[in-house]
Amino acid sequence: MAFPFVSRVFTSLRRIRIRFVRIQDSDLPIARQIYDYHSLHSTATFRQEPVPPEEFRQSLDTTSSRYPSFLIREDADSMGYCGLNRYHYRNACDRSAKVTVYLKPEYTGKAIGKIALGYLEAQARQSGIRVLIAIITGENVVSRK
Repeated sequence: MAFPFVSRVFTSLRRIRIRFVRIQDSDLPIARQIYDYHSLHSTATFRQEPVPPEEFRQSLDTTSSRYPSFLIREDADSMGYCGLNRYHYRNACDRSAKVTVYLKPEYTGKAIGKIALGYLEAQARQSGIRVLIAIITGENVVSRK
Protein backbone atom coordinates (compact mmCIF):
# COMPACT_ATOMS: atom_id res chain seq x y z
CA MET A 1 0.00 0.00 0.00
CA ALA A 2 1.48 3.35 -1.00
CA PHE A 3 0.90 6.35 1.23
CA PRO A 4 -0.07 9.73 -0.20
CA PHE A 5 3.17 11.40 0.87
CA VAL A 6 5.18 11.77 -2.33
CA SER A 7 8.12 14.06 -2.73
CA ARG A 8 10.05 15.21 -5.76
CA VAL A 9 13.79 15.69 -5.48
CA PHE A 10 16.12 17.04 -8.14
CA THR A 11 19.39 15.11 -8.28
CA SER A 12 21.97 15.65 -10.98
CA LEU A 13 19.35 17.45 -13.11
CA ARG A 14 17.12 14.38 -12.93
CA ARG A 15 13.86 14.58 -11.05
CA ILE A 16 13.06 11.55 -8.95
CA ARG A 17 9.73 10.73 -7.38
CA ILE A 18 9.98 9.29 -3.88
CA ARG A 19 7.23 7.11 -2.42
CA PHE A 20 6.99 5.60 1.04
CA VAL A 21 5.50 2.11 0.95
CA ARG A 22 4.69 0.21 4.12
CA ILE A 23 7.16 -2.66 4.58
CA GLN A 24 5.64 -6.12 4.28
CA ASP A 25 7.24 -9.39 5.36
CA SER A 26 8.18 -10.03 1.72
CA ASP A 27 10.24 -6.78 1.75
CA LEU A 28 12.41 -7.78 4.70
CA PRO A 29 15.23 -9.30 2.58
CA ILE A 30 15.59 -5.99 0.67
CA ALA A 31 15.67 -3.94 3.88
CA ARG A 32 18.08 -6.41 5.51
CA GLN A 33 20.44 -6.20 2.53
CA ILE A 34 20.57 -2.40 2.93
CA TYR A 35 21.14 -2.73 6.68
CA ASP A 36 23.87 -5.34 6.19
CA TYR A 37 25.69 -3.06 3.76
CA HIS A 38 25.92 -0.46 6.53
CA SER A 39 26.95 -3.12 9.06
CA LEU A 40 29.91 -4.10 6.89
CA HIS A 41 30.93 -0.65 5.58
CA SER A 42 30.19 1.87 8.34
CA THR A 43 29.62 2.25 12.06
CA ALA A 44 25.96 3.28 11.62
CA THR A 45 24.51 -0.03 12.85
CA PHE A 46 27.08 -0.59 15.63
CA ARG A 47 27.60 -4.05 14.11
CA GLN A 48 30.50 -5.54 12.19
CA GLU A 49 28.70 -8.49 10.64
CA PRO A 50 25.38 -9.12 8.86
CA VAL A 51 22.35 -9.36 11.12
CA PRO A 52 20.68 -12.77 11.43
CA PRO A 53 17.34 -12.81 9.55
CA GLU A 54 15.18 -13.46 12.63
CA GLU A 55 16.86 -10.72 14.64
CA PHE A 56 16.29 -8.28 11.78
CA ARG A 57 12.65 -9.42 11.51
CA GLN A 58 12.13 -8.57 15.17
CA SER A 59 13.59 -5.08 14.69
CA LEU A 60 11.07 -4.14 11.96
CA ASP A 61 7.47 -4.62 12.99
CA THR A 62 5.45 -4.96 9.80
CA THR A 63 2.14 -4.89 11.66
CA SER A 64 2.45 -1.90 14.02
CA SER A 65 0.40 1.18 13.21
CA ARG A 66 2.14 3.20 15.92
CA TYR A 67 5.70 2.29 14.89
CA PRO A 68 5.57 1.74 11.11
CA SER A 69 8.44 1.03 8.70
CA PHE A 70 8.56 2.00 5.03
CA LEU A 71 10.53 1.22 1.92
CA ILE A 72 11.71 4.41 0.25
CA ARG A 73 11.01 3.86 -3.43
CA GLU A 74 11.41 5.39 -6.82
CA ASP A 75 9.25 3.42 -9.22
CA ALA A 76 10.23 -0.23 -8.63
CA ASP A 77 13.64 0.58 -7.10
CA SER A 78 14.04 0.51 -3.33
CA MET A 79 16.38 3.36 -2.38
CA GLY A 80 16.33 2.54 1.33
CA TYR A 81 14.02 2.14 4.25
CA CYS A 82 12.95 4.13 7.26
CA GLY A 83 10.78 3.69 10.30
CA LEU A 84 9.83 4.44 13.85
CA ASN A 85 10.70 2.07 16.67
CA ARG A 86 9.68 2.02 20.29
CA TYR A 87 12.32 3.93 22.22
CA HIS A 88 11.79 2.29 25.61
CA TYR A 89 9.25 -0.04 27.16
CA ARG A 90 8.47 2.16 30.16
CA ASN A 91 5.11 3.94 30.01
CA ALA A 92 6.76 7.33 30.49
CA CYS A 93 8.40 6.88 27.06
CA ASP A 94 5.20 6.09 25.16
CA ARG A 95 5.32 9.48 23.44
CA SER A 96 8.89 8.86 22.21
CA ALA A 97 10.22 6.88 19.25
CA LYS A 98 13.59 6.07 17.74
CA VAL A 99 14.00 7.10 14.10
CA THR A 100 15.70 4.80 11.61
CA VAL A 101 16.77 5.77 8.08
CA TYR A 102 19.08 3.61 5.95
CA LEU A 103 19.76 4.31 2.29
CA LYS A 104 21.58 2.40 -0.42
CA PRO A 105 24.99 4.05 -0.89
CA GLU A 106 24.15 5.46 -4.32
CA TYR A 107 21.27 7.45 -2.78
CA THR A 108 23.13 9.11 0.08
CA GLY A 109 23.92 12.82 0.04
CA LYS A 110 20.86 13.69 -2.09
CA ALA A 111 18.47 14.93 0.63
CA ILE A 112 16.48 11.67 0.52
CA GLY A 113 17.20 11.01 4.21
CA LYS A 114 15.97 14.51 5.06
CA ILE A 115 12.74 13.86 3.17
CA ALA A 116 12.35 10.50 4.94
CA LEU A 117 12.80 12.21 8.30
CA GLY A 118 10.07 14.72 7.42
CA TYR A 119 7.77 11.86 6.47
CA LEU A 120 8.49 10.05 9.75
CA GLU A 121 7.83 13.25 11.71
CA ALA A 122 4.37 13.44 10.12
CA GLN A 123 3.72 9.76 10.89
CA ALA A 124 4.81 10.30 14.50
CA ARG A 125 2.48 13.27 14.95
CA GLN A 126 -0.46 11.19 13.68
CA SER A 127 0.40 8.49 16.24
CA GLY A 128 0.66 10.89 19.17
CA ILE A 129 4.45 10.60 19.34
CA ARG A 130 6.00 13.91 20.40
CA VAL A 131 9.70 13.06 20.84
CA LEU A 132 11.90 11.55 18.13
CA ILE A 133 15.36 10.24 18.93
CA ALA A 134 18.05 9.54 16.35
CA ILE A 135 21.33 7.80 17.08
CA ILE A 136 23.89 9.09 14.57
CA THR A 137 27.52 8.02 14.51
CA GLY A 138 30.31 10.56 14.21
CA GLU A 139 31.34 9.49 10.71
CA ASN A 140 27.85 10.26 9.36
CA VAL A 141 28.57 13.93 8.75
CA VAL A 142 25.63 14.50 6.39
CA SER A 143 23.08 13.31 8.97
CA ARG A 144 24.55 15.42 11.75
CA LYS A 145 23.57 18.70 10.07
